[in-house]
Amino acid sequence: MPSYTAPVADTMFLLTDVFPIHRYENLPRFAEAPIDVVEAILAEGGRFASEVLQPLNLSGDQEAAADAVEQVGARRARPPPLPRSRSRAGSLEAEWPP
Repeated sequence: MPSYTAPVADTMFLLTDVFPIHRYENLPRFAEAPIDVVEAILAEGGRFASEVLQPLNLSGDQEAAADAVEQVGARRARPPPLPRSRSRAGSLEAEWPP
């Protein structure tokens, strides 16, 4: 099964060395986002993407492929929505907006 690992270290390198975010600390929107908070947000977002969203990718690909095979040559209606309960529960658990 494929896996996903968020590029947190690469993103932090960009934010600290390439585009120094500390230069924007004097702006109101950046004042409450010190670099350790930014890193924690990126890490939690990466965890959510790899543990909750990525497993849905494979099942979505398989369901869509099976649906397409069954309906070859037939008029296709809108496919049924993919199960989102697990991703929605994960977003609520992680306090991310749905």
